[in-house]
Amino acid sequence: MSRLHLLSRPLPEACAQNCLDACATGDSVLLLGQALLSDALPLPAGVNVYARQEELDAFDPALIKTACEAVTDDVFVALTETHQSVVSWY
Repeated sequence: MSRLHLLSRPLPEACAQNCLDACATGDSVLLLGQALLSDALPLPAGVNVYARQEELDAFDPALIKTACEAVTDDVFVALTETHQSVVSWY
């Protein structure tokens, strides 16, 4: 069962660590807001990482340490439709 994890807090906050612990191969993570400012996230192999282009544009690129694919809002919606469940981590 693939899950889309919406992460809005950076490490070392507990919810960010809980998100990382819950991720499995085939899952995806969408970084939102302050989560983009985390140090490189130690995600398992096979986990895709995304961020909304609008949010990436709001931060200095030098501050973003986790490699992620920029997506539009339409792609964000498509991700919610293609995963079996969506989990929000605040």
